[in-house]
Amino acid sequence: MKKLSILVLLTMLVGTGCKITDTKPEDKENLIKERQSSLEAINNWQLWSKAGVNTAKESGTVSLQWTQEGDNYSIEIVAPMGKGRWQITGNSGTVILENSHGEKYIGENPQQLFKKNSGLDVPINNLFYWIKGIPAPQELERADYDGDGRLQVLHQSGWNIEYRRYASVDGYYMPIKVFAKSEQKKFEFRLSIKRWSIDG
Repeated sequence: MKKLSILVLLTMLVGTGCKITDTKPEDKENLIKERQSSLEAINNWQLWSKAGVNTAKESGTVSLQWTQEGDNYSIEIVAPMGKGRWQITGNSGTVILENSHGEKYIGENPQQLFKKNSGLDVPINNLFYWIKGIPAPQELERADYDGDGRLQVLHQSGWNIEYRRYASVDGYYMPIKVFAKSEQKKFEFRLSIKRWSIDG
């Protein structure tokens, strides 16, 4: 009897004073657009991250440091125990990759250049967008957002990306836990971003 009375009281409270409102579809769409526009406008940023990598043949952890200044970027990927180091620098036209032996390679596509030298098909071209929590400009298969317009699940270019955690950075909510998987490539990686720096 006491349990029933409590349930009735809770129902009355919810019905009278605790009204629950859902975000309207048009409001959520505006939030998504505003957030994406603000993130696209970020031209200068840095991040430091660890990345767990799993392929059909091996698994391990690498460190990642990415510096972006407009069209110019510098990406350093380091594997532990002297297994490899790659420094990728470039812009919209030219890419230079230097490996741990001091050998340099020049190309036009950072993803293809890194795959040729490391054997790993990391989606570097799309990561420029994905790592900030926005889709790349290619066709989307799926994109799910939370009530604040933050990307939660993204399916694009054969990759399934999950955004597990965000953190406030200089007025922006930036991803700090990102899981990405490609069934076709038998490849997955898990980014654990330790620090963001945003200069606008």
